[in-house]
Amino acid sequence: MLSSTMSNRRLSPESRKENRNTIKKSLSTVQGASTLKIVLIYSVLGLILNWVLPTLILGVRPQIPKDQAEVWGTTIAMAITGILLVVTLVKDIIMRKPSRPHDKNSTTHDRKEKG
Repeated sequence: MLSSTMSNRRLSPESRKENRNTIKKSLSTVQGASTLKIVLIYSVLGLILNWVLPTLILGVRPQIPKDQAEVWGTTIAMAITGILLVVTLVKDIIMRKPSRPHDKNSTTHDRKEKG
């Protein structure tokens, strides 16, 4: 019963509109735009590595069949890109400083006392 209610909710036009609005709101933030840029940059990096690595593997080991070199190149490109993407996103999360409203108020209060 619960699963049918959930699937009906997912398919409803109102729910889809809410999801689009949520995505628009998240991309309009600095963090959302930064995350999108990071994902796009690493996607392009993955495409380039996927194109270059099989050729390099064939150059280093010419006895490997071309199909096998493409599989290894694609696997290595995915691993490199995935690791870099995860490390960058985690670093972004760690480096982000949460805003604390009481910190802003305390500095304003200190200024009023001094002034």
